[in-house]
Amino acid sequence: MGALLKPSEMFRAEIEPAFAEYRADRLSERRAKYVARASDHHLDWTHAYYKSVDRSRVPHKLWDFRLEVFERCPELRIMNDLSDAAHHRLLRVREKLPRLVATASDAFTVCTDELWIEGYGPFLPAANAAVEFWRKWRD
Repeated sequence: MGALLKPSEMFRAEIEPAFAEYRADRLSERRAKYVARASDHHLDWTHAYYKSVDRSRVPHKLWDFRLEVFERCPELRIMNDLSDAAHHRLLRVREKLPRLVATASDAFTVCTDELWIEGYGPFLPAANAAVEFWRKWRD
């Protein structure tokens, strides 16, 4: 297997382009879902990367890492919920983290010319916080 990309390289390849596309069309649910999915999958990638190159950076279990990251950036939990909804078409309640349950098609609404996440609030501030969290993550 070749060398794994660092989290910062994956950020530039996945999250930055998705967020730039969303900012160009801020009422697009499809683009908002791409930002959510890229941000959420980046958490999985970061865990896998450090398990491979520096196990001291992350807990052994992905779920424990996810909980740690959600404490540091609650907006990433929102991105996780949206990513899960886009994948499964229904948000599921999991054991450790209660989740908002809604069909994926009901996850967004437009309010005062802004995309909102049902049960959370405006999407853009949450996306900004999640993107900035990963932008500042140190390899």
